[in-house]
Amino acid sequence: MFGEFWGPRLEYIFRNALLALIDCPETTLLSVQRFLIDSRYRKIVLAHCTDPGVRDFWEVEYARMPQKLQAEAISPIQNKVGQFTLSPQLRNIIGQPKSALHMRDIMDEGKVLLVNLSKGRLGDDVSALLGSRGLTSATLTALLEAFDGWRGRMERDGLAPVRARWLELADTIGRRVSVDGVTGVAVDLDVDGALVLEDGARRHRVVAGELEVV
Repeated sequence: MFGEFWGPRLEYIFRNALLALIDCPETTLLSVQRFLIDSRYRKIVLAHCTDPGVRDFWEVEYARMPQKLQAEAISPIQNKVGQFTLSPQLRNIIGQPKSALHMRDIMDEGKVLLVNLSKGRLGDDVSALLGSRGLTSATLTALLEAFDGWRGRMERDGLAPVRARWLELADTIGRRVSVDGVTGVAVDLDVDGALVLEDGARRHRVVAGELEVV
C-alpha cells in the first residue's frame, strides 16, 4: 500500500519506529504518531527497547537531525498512518494491544467468520488493509494447524510417514540438482531427512541448503 510513494528514508524511519514500539508493552499502531512527535514519550518507549541498533538510530542519528529535517522526514509517515487512524472502524481494531479475535479457535471449532469489508463503508484503503490482514492471519493459522498435525504424527510414528509423503510429492527426485555447490541427481531422502545426491559412483548427503535444478 502506498508503494509508489514509499521511499527508502520513509521506510527506514517507519521500520525503526515499529521496532522500538514492539518492545514496549501496551503499544499499538496508534502509538506511532505520538512516538514520532513526542520526545518524552519516545524516551519512555526506548527505555524498553532491547535492540541497540534501534536505540542508536533514535538517540544518536535521529536526535542529531535539525528539527526542520525531522519534521520533513516524519511528515509522510504521519499522513499515511493518519489515514488509517482517522477511520473509527480501523482505529478500534489497530488500537487494541491484544486481539480478542483468535483465528485458531475459529478454525479448530469449525466456526464461520463473516467480515463486512464493503469499500463504500470503509473506503478502498481500509478495506484492502483489513482484507489482507485477515487473509494473512487465516493462511498462517491454516499452515500452523497443518504443521502441528504433521509434527504430532512424526512424534508418534517417527520420520517414516513424513519421508513417504515428501517422496510422493517431490518433483526433484530423478532430476539433476545443485545444493550449495554439491551437484548430482536427487535419488532419495534418507531416514534422517537428508537429501541424497548421486554423482556417478559417489553419493552425497545434503542436510540443508539452497536447491537449484541444473
